[in-house]
Amino acid sequence: MVARILLCFVVLTLVNENPVKSQDRDNIAIELGTNLSYGEGITDRFQNIMIPTFTFALGLNRPINNNSSLSIMVQPLGFYSLWNQLDHFGYQANALVSYNLGAGASPNNRSKIGAFAGLGIQYNIMEEYYDYYAEELKERLTIMGPFLQTGIRFRLGKESNNGTIGFRFKYGWDFQNTTKKTYEGGIAFYGLL
Repeated sequence: MVARILLCFVVLTLVNENPVKSQDRDNIAIELGTNLSYGEGITDRFQNIMIPTFTFALGLNRPINNNSSLSIMVQPLGFYSLWNQLDHFGYQANALVSYNLGAGASPNNRSKIGAFAGLGIQYNIMEEYYDYYAEELKERLTIMGPFLQTGIRFRLGKESNNGTIGFRFKYGWDFQNTTKKTYEGGIAFYGLL
């Protein structure tokens, strides 16, 4: 279903008569964000927890026309920890292909608002602190599987669309155990270089 919606968006933008300008080819995309992550059905100790996540992503943005683009983003590192327990922490790495429309699609786009939707793969490691007395890791959990991400962006400034700020929502699940689910909602700065 999501793949069909993305395909419809791509086809509609390809028939748009607004051609891509030469300076809109292959932009580098940078994203800095913070999310509130929620895990469901994971283990007894990691059951239904909310964790703040801080992320950095780098990618390639390829405009289709001045109002839309496809981007490939790689998040090499995300870090999270429980609000009041720094002995619960984790890392995440993601790769995402998304379709961008409006603000954030290309540097020449002057839209004030934009949207994006994409499909990716996630790898999360959640750990509980290392017990130095017992010399063992109390618990470690990995989640690897697909995720869907969608959101909206708002242009920063009046003259340039190189920077946007937006809200995003992410839903993911594990390949081996589909009862393990992750949800994330957050805010991010997205810029094109």
